[in-house]
Amino acid sequence: MVSPPPGDTGELKDEILASLALGAGVAVGGAAYGQSSFVADGASFSADGFYIYGFVELSYVGDNFSSERFLRGDLDLGFSPTAGISSFPIGFALGIDAFDFGGSGSETALYPTVIVATNFGEFSAGVPRSVLDRGYLPENIFARSTYLDLELSLLRGSFVNYAYLLGDEIPWGVRYDGEFGTTRVGFSYNRIDDPGSGVDAFGAAFRNELDAVSSFYEMAFFGGIEHFRDSSYSETSFTIGVEGGSDGLVGGLSYTNSNFFGGVDTVSTYVDFDVTDDFTLSGSVLNFSGSGPSDTIYGIAGEYRLQITPMSTRATSTTTAVPAMGSMRFRSAGGSETRAARSGA
Repeated sequence: MVSPPPGDTGELKDEILASLALGAGVAVGGAAYGQSSFVADGASFSADGFYIYGFVELSYVGDNFSSERFLRGDLDLGFSPTAGISSFPIGFALGIDAFDFGGSGSETALYPTVIVATNFGEFSAGVPRSVLDRGYLPENIFARSTYLDLELSLLRGSFVNYAYLLGDEIPWGVRYDGEFGTTRVGFSYNRIDDPGSGVDAFGAAFRNELDAVSSFYEMAFFGGIEHFRDSSYSETSFTIGVEGGSDGLVGGLSYTNSNFFGGVDTVSTYVDFDVTDDFTLSGSVLNFSGSGPSDTIYGIAGEYRLQITPMSTRATSTTTAVPAMGSMRFRSAGGSETRAARSGA
C-alpha cells in the first residue's frame, strides 16, 4: 500500500498516482490476481434509533508470486435524530475506516459527528464523511475485492476519504443532507490542515430514485462534484451515473472526470446477480485514461453469505435492516432509509 502522504500537497498527488499505477499493474499486467475473503457483513440493524452497518473483512491477496493477509473494515454506527416538537432532534455518528496489509502497514480514519435534525434536513458537524463518500453514489465494492477497491477509490469517490485514511490530518467540517420527494441532496465542507498549508474540500451530490418505473424495477440517477484547493492549486472532479435493477439483478454505470492527475476520465460499470438468496455473482469493469497511465481493469467474483441469527433473538427480534447508503441492493422491503445513517459518519 501507499505510505502516508507527506505534508506537501504536490507530493500527495505523486503518492496517490503511484498507488493507482500499482493497482492497475496488479489487475491487468498479465499476472493472475486473486482475493479470498471471510466477511462479517449484512448483519446491519437499527433498533430504537441506534444503528450499525458496514463490513469487516479478513482476506488473502495474491498473484502468481506471493500472497499477503489484508484486513479491511468500513463501519458506521450511531443514533438517529428525528425532527419534531416531541422528538429528540440531536444524534451522533461514528465512522470507522481502516486497513491492515500484512507487515506493510496499517491506517485508521475515524469520523465522529454530531447531527441535528430539522424539518429542512439534517446538519452535521465534527468530522463528517464527504457526500461523495456516503449517501449518494454507488457503494458497490469493485469485483468484491476490497483491496483493489481501495486502490481505485480516488477514481470513483472522494479525495477527502482517501487523503484522511492515508494521512494524519483530521478533515474537520460540516455537512447538510436534505430530502425532497424522491430526490436527496447533500453538501459537505472539510478542512485538512497540513503543516504550513491546508486543503479546503467542498462537495455536493444528489440522488433521484425513480421508484415508479414499475412494480418490479427500480432506477436511480446520481451525481456529485468535489472541489478542493490550497494556496497553490485548485482542482475539481465530478461523477454522474445511473443504477437500475430488480430483485436479484442490479447494475450501474458511471462516468468520472478528475483534474487531480492533470485530467483523468473514468468509466465504471458493475452487475450483481443473485443466483440464490445466499449466493451472488458479480462483475465489474473500470477504464481510466488521461495524461497519465491508462488501462482497463476488470474482475468477476462470487459471494456466498451465511445467515447467522442468535437463537435467543430468532423469535423475538424487532430490529430492522438499515439499507446501505446510495445502494439499491440493500433497500429494506418498504424502501425506507435512516437519514442519519446516510449522513452521519
